[in-house]
Amino acid sequence: MWLTPSFKNMPVQGSGDDASAGYHGYWVTDFTQIDPHLGTNEELSELIDDAHKRGIKVYFDIIVNHTADLIDNKEKKYSYVEQSSLPYKDAQGQAFDPADYAGSDTFPELDASSSFPYTPVVSDQVKKVPDWLNDPTLYHNRGDSTWEGESVTYGDFQGLDDLMTENPKVVNGFAEVYKNWVDLGIDGFRIDTAKHVNFEFWEQWTKQVQDYARAQGKDDFFMFGEVYDADAKKLSPYVRKTEMNSVLDFTFQSAAAGFAGGNSAKTLSTLFSADDYYTTANTSADALPTFLGNHDMGRIGYFLNNSNQKLKRDELAHELMFLTRGQPVVYYGDEQGFAGTGGDKDSRQSLFASQVSDYQNQELITGEKLGTQDRYDSDSPLYQHIAPSLNFANQTKR
Repeated sequence: MWLTPSFKNMPVQGSGDDASAGYHGYWVTDFTQIDPHLGTNEELSELIDDAHKRGIKVYFDIIVNHTADLIDNKEKKYSYVEQSSLPYKDAQGQAFDPADYAGSDTFPELDASSSFPYTPVVSDQVKKVPDWLNDPTLYHNRGDSTWEGESVTYGDFQGLDDLMTENPKVVNGFAEVYKNWVDLGIDGFRIDTAKHVNFEFWEQWTKQVQDYARAQGKDDFFMFGEVYDADAKKLSPYVRKTEMNSVLDFTFQSAAAGFAGGNSAKTLSTLFSADDYYTTANTSADALPTFLGNHDMGRIGYFLNNSNQKLKRDELAHELMFLTRGQPVVYYGDEQGFAGTGGDKDSRQSLFASQVSDYQNQELITGEKLGTQDRYDSDSPLYQHIAPSLNFANQTKR
């Protein structure tokens, strides 16, 4: 059971037409406690204990790349500034590149008033936890990412405060944060936005967390990264060169959705021929979490929306996921035939009776409307199709 980010979160950010609720959990203000609308740390511990009694493991969706947007800048400008135009400067005014210190245990001292292209201004609206997150010199402060070049790791993720993950204070700080969640009983982490963090961070942080987990007797603690790319050559280094156990298999998602939609099986051949990129003494493609759609890109039903025999094709996609290598992940609601109309807000329908008219009027993969009733139907066509496939896959892979 993989939980959405559950930490204390900004309930609303933005203003006017840009205002939004923090429904997704990625606007974290406190990395040490569960968001009150979900419950308490103690109640989470009880949930984990109950899950373990049922033979279910619980994974946390975690973030180290950014926090909620609580740092503005004095200049009120947000376009990304390249280091070639305005480099970082240490507290003595000497230019430097944080990448030169990534992976080391030293880092220049910085001055919030002079070290950055924009002068950071920390909001007093709410304090972040742990307290070190309130130090503005531990953030990149270069403006919004353009999703290209150096901004992929140095830029703010759509305004969210992007941490200076090259700094060992950030590496060690987040290691301590997530060691505490290991102590609570979590069985593993799904690691958000891995490609937007410098690689040296993962080499250090994953080792600290895995060493700690093993010291607590959790030799099978499982961590998998979200590296949003469909190229195995770009995904596999996170498995081969860090102590991540695996990564989300975006390559499988692309090939499986295309094949189920009626495209050639050649992409599947290409997919499986690249599996050896993940092979080491301790890892293989068998550990890759495979999936057909998710909260960012949309559901498999959405991808098949313009196909004929949509239900049959949806069933085929799930068969492919369950009966080939990897660890299948069902995005909640897919077993009820949810299709949605896209990603993010358009793929977050509730299983309990929805009060959102846009959701109520959406078609399921079967053609009926989602409607206003609960959707916990064990007789739905996809539920009936997936359940025996899941049982067979579990028995086979044992």
